[in-house]
Amino acid sequence: MFSLIINDTAEMEAISSRLQAFRESTNLSKKGFADKIGMDPGLYGRYEAGLNKPSIETLEKIVLTFPLLNAAWLIGGKGEMKTKTQPADPMPAPVEANSSELAVVHESAEIKELKRDRDMWRDMARTLADALKAGKGATAESFNLGNHIAAEQSIPSMVVSYRADLDKAA
Repeated sequence: MFSLIINDTAEMEAISSRLQAFRESTNLSKKGFADKIGMDPGLYGRYEAGLNKPSIETLEKIVLTFPLLNAAWLIGGKGEMKTKTQPADPMPAPVEANSSELAVVHESAEIKELKRDRDMWRDMARTLADALKAGKGATAESFNLGNHIAAEQSIPSMVVSYRADLDKAA
């Protein structure tokens, strides 16, 4: 989101005072503010007192928790404390609904056709596998992937059957 290196004591004191000013604008106690950002209240208190330097992750968590807080103001004192508008939420809140509340999604004709085709191909593959296992019109050459002629000769009736299935489906 942003990068920050706090080297200067004056910078750290300025960030500390801005943290305090923002927290006070939210009407939260130090403990309440720390709880809201998921932090130990004692550690947060040391940030406000200027005893500890907040990490970039901590500042980012604060800005993400309080979307109206202007990050440029918090880090560098630039602009207003709060932004005019709330930024768009990059991730919508999860929807909690049971299956009876969910809308039924209707399949398009194209999806239905693709499923029919898939089922026909699956049936044809099973029929071919059964025929090959039973030895009906199949030779050892049928299993050679490089020998297309042997494979095609062993399944002419399946091709006719498949074409008939396609005609019925259309």
